[in-house]
Amino acid sequence: MDLAYQRFAAGCAAALAATTLLLWLLPQLVPPAATFEARLALAADPANLARQWVGMAHMLLGFAAMLGAYFVLKVRSPGFAALGLAMFFAWMLVELVATSIGLFTVNAAWREGYAKAGPEAQVAYRALLAGWPGVFDGLYFVLALAYLAGSVTFGMLAVRGDRRAAITGTFLLLGAAIGAAFLVSGYGGPAWPETLAGHLYPVVMPAGRMVLAWWLWREAVPASAL
Repeated sequence: MDLAYQRFAAGCAAALAATTLLLWLLPQLVPPAATFEARLALAADPANLARQWVGMAHMLLGFAAMLGAYFVLKVRSPGFAALGLAMFFAWMLVELVATSIGLFTVNAAWREGYAKAGPEAQVAYRALLAGWPGVFDGLYFVLALAYLAGSVTFGMLAVRGDRRAAITGTFLLLGAAIGAAFLVSGYGGPAWPETLAGHLYPVVMPAGRMVLAWWLWREAVPASAL
């Protein structure tokens, strides 16, 4: 096992816990955008821009941490570990694409372009901006489903291990349950799963990622030192 990378992955998991908290906090600082003009103003809102840049870092940290978990879990089942890693790669890639579109297309091109455009061009910009939430919903469904599948796969592999691995696996499965609750409510189901998940998220998800960091760090301790 690459012990240096495992230590790096543990550090990424600890940083992931911090970005998880920020991604819960920053949207609460973004002003309500109930009107078209308020949504246009999001292009220059510092909290909205910070949320998107933190989201980019969050995905890179998340995949780096899960790659460390893969190196540990592949001993138990190379096939299922590879499947879980592929799901986390899809989660990262789709989220990076969606966030990049939000930053550079929706914010920088469409919202800022609308203010400088003539009446005819503004009609086109309005149509593009009106369609973006539907496109984002489609992208979010893919990334959320990939995260759910990856978390369940890694969680089931981890709970079969020693005490530290089992605790980590339990948090991965809890994270999968929270993700499933958001999916159910966001795509036609009742509202109460999302409400419950929203209360659990700021506690369970950062804690789970700190546990992941602890587990990966302990896995990086050479056998001779144990």
